[in-house]
Amino acid sequence: SSVLQLGKEYYMQKTIRDEHGETVKNSETNKVMKPDVVIYYPDNSAMYIDSKVSLTAFIEYCNAESEAEKEAAIKRHVDSVTKHIKELSTKKYSQYKHEGRTPLPYTIMFIPNDSAMQLAMLNDRCLWSWAFEQGVFITSEQNLLLVLRLIRNAWVQQAQIENQEEVYSHAKNMLERIADFTAFVDSIGENLTEATKNYNKSVDKLYKGSQSIMT
Repeated sequence: SSVLQLGKEYYMQKTIRDEHGETVKNSETNKVMKPDVVIYYPDNSAMYIDSKVSLTAFIEYCNAESEAEKEAAIKRHVDSVTKHIKELSTKKYSQYKHEGRTPLPYTIMFIPNDSAMQLAMLNDRCLWSWAFEQGVFITSEQNLLLVLRLIRNAWVQQAQIENQEEVYSHAKNMLERIADFTAFVDSIGENLTEATKNYNKSVDKLYKGSQSIMT
């Protein structure tokens, strides 16, 4: 939440809706599509994040007292992560546009514990690449924060571009106003010059010369 703005750049538990505002349902399960987090990119695309990974087996591994218990817990942990990857791949979030935004071709599967992710990766070397082939990008807290900061930087750059355009628009408007004011002042000067000439002529006719009014 300290990286992106809630309600503008990302949403939590927001139902996916199409460009017409209709609720999107999974084509296979007919369930309403509601990812844990939807992140918007400045280029009108979207990224979905799922964080429902179970850490039950990992906790059992941490609390195991024998090697046999640890090995069994590791297997359950890898199986749990694998099962979740399959579930995410069947949801196919990337097939559905969110309010007209084009989704990225993968869903981020967030494992909220670096050690839990490393344990699964170490015991199944092909797990990450296999998941990516299924359209699932596995990440833990450190890597997710990096991704979010990159997205945030993109939003900052977009805001800077918009600010530059706004500043340029205001500057252009101000210059146009200055040009109008300058033309107005020039017009006043010309009118004053003409008025001075007419005033001098009037004074001549009133006071000076043999044909003046005063004479």
